[in-house]
Amino acid sequence: MDLFAFYRSDDALEVERAHREVLDVSHGAITRPFFFRGMGEDGVLVPERDGPRCEVVFGPKREHECQCGHLRGVEHAGARCEKCGVEVLASSVRAERWAHVAAGATLLHPVQVPVIAQALGLDEEAVRGVGQLRGWLEEIDGVLRYVEPDPDDEHRLLDHAEATSPAHLRERLRALPPDALRGLTPEELFVDRVPVPPPALRPLERGDGGDLVPGLFDRHLARFVALSSRLGRLFELNAPLIIVLHEHAAVQRAFEALLAVARSSEDRPAGDPETAAAYRPAGPREELVERTYDDFGPKPERVIDLAFTGGSLLVVFPFFSARLSLEGNMMSVHPGVSGPVAGVSADGERVAFPGFTRMGVYDLAHDRWVEGWPDDLDAWAFAEANERGTLIEPESGACWPMNDLGDYPDLVRGTPCGRYAWVADKEGSGGIYRVRDGAIQAMRGHALRYGGTLPVVRADGRVETLSFHDDGGEWAAEVIEQAQAESEELSEALGFVAYGPSAALALSPDRGFVTLAENLVHDRSGVRFAIAFPYVAAAIDREGATLAVADADSISLIDVREPRLIARLDLSPLLEEATFRDRAGIDPELEHRLLAHFGTALRVKAASDAELTREGVDDPGALRDLL
Repeated sequence: MDLFAFYRSDDALEVERAHREVLDVSHGAITRPFFFRGMGEDGVLVPERDGPRCEVVFGPKREHECQCGHLRGVEHAGARCEKCGVEVLASSVRAERWAHVAAGATLLHPVQVPVIAQALGLDEEAVRGVGQLRGWLEEIDGVLRYVEPDPDDEHRLLDHAEATSPAHLRERLRALPPDALRGLTPEELFVDRVPVPPPALRPLERGDGGDLVPGLFDRHLARFVALSSRLGRLFELNAPLIIVLHEHAAVQRAFEALLAVARSSEDRPAGDPETAAAYRPAGPREELVERTYDDFGPKPERVIDLAFTGGSLLVVFPFFSARLSLEGNMMSVHPGVSGPVAGVSADGERVAFPGFTRMGVYDLAHDRWVEGWPDDLDAWAFAEANERGTLIEPESGACWPMNDLGDYPDLVRGTPCGRYAWVADKEGSGGIYRVRDGAIQAMRGHALRYGGTLPVVRADGRVETLSFHDDGGEWAAEVIEQAQAESEELSEALGFVAYGPSAALALSPDRGFVTLAENLVHDRSGVRFAIAFPYVAAAIDREGATLAVADADSISLIDVREPRLIARLDLSPLLEEATFRDRAGIDPELEHRLLAHFGTALRVKAASDAELTREGVDDPGALRDLL
């Protein structure tokens, strides 16, 4: 039986036969969404157990050798390793063996929709709506009708939970005579398991940074596995019904997306042009939406982003930016220039900042916002709606939905050149994408894995190599976890900034994509070293050679190629002049309002009495005395 019919056939009977035979040919269940658990000593990626490329399920990658190398050679053919669980076979079995994913709940296959719609006397859109848990069925005046509430009215759907989902359609079909279903039973019209093709038929692709990455089908498969496993766990925990309905709908959408990718030859469908149009380049600052920061946002003295600008460093605060030399000397201050950095020109003089609805470009050399779009500047933008993200290329307006993310995106960072963006979610799905076409270039969840020994850079500049094993000394894992916890505490103390400014990304000419997340620096070969002190913002230069991390008072510059502390730049003098830091007696709300209007404390001090009065200052003279 050709199990590919499950994905490609338009015949309801062929789809049902393929679904029925899945368990007969499957060599195991895929329960984890991760592809690899790291790099082996031979430089080969090691598949994750129970993941989409698992060697226990699909067979060994190396000819007649188990994963751990304990058993190798034809003389062990057919034996299963007691250590890693991999059976010693010819590697060619990875082109033959199928697996399956338990769906976690009953699902609706799009090919079966016409059969179900005809049997129930409904239109196909109504059947799809119930299958996707967007609405429910009820009898009105003796006629079965489909009702779909406002998307924001979740409680109405909750009130009719027993009349929605593929399982409800199946119950309706059970009440019909057998001949109404074209020779199929109600159970055969629905899906509870999905076949997984052999990994050799799902080849890896080579990204721009040299990383091997799974194709689009594999990434959608991983998302489906993650959501299905989570839904199954929610049923086990007897989770609240509203959560179960939400997650069931997410699994159904992921299943349909997986089927669509299997039928399509396109790498990634384009997104909504209206979404991208909102991020087309703006002209003067007046065209940008003004940012506001309330009590839940970052404090005025928090570093919200960093960027290398040629031979200098741009330090971005909520209400202004400052340019420092790499020796720590002040070069310029730019009031009102703020936001996540989305791209820097090659000479470091023009920087792209995405507003809430527009993209602005600032010329640091001439201290002004630029009209139009410079030829030497690339940038990215990111929009989120309905739990999904869209990656945008602002100059052209091209945009790409991040449908292979399994959950809310919580990390979005770009390379200094603006051509690549790292988008990931809490579950670890996502990766590094090329902005111009949305194609994935590297798989990097921000929860990076590590093992063995690891160099650790201390706050005092010492570099130690620590083990992850109990050798009687300090464990690397303990040091890293402590630093991660301290970074999180510092970030909470200084105020929330969305999408992970403490992560960083660059494309190195010789080591591929260099990334920093959760105190770990990673390149194409794996985790390189750890930072054993807290920080809240980070950046890597264009060559992937120097890393900058900022805490509450300073910026540390670290050599990425040979881990060592290069310098520490003191931010205290800048913060004392540009913010209201350590000034007692100033209302925080007034402080935010003044900085939002004037940019820096120096400008507030230089403002006229009339300007200060318009901003709510009762006694301008007393305010100047405080400053």
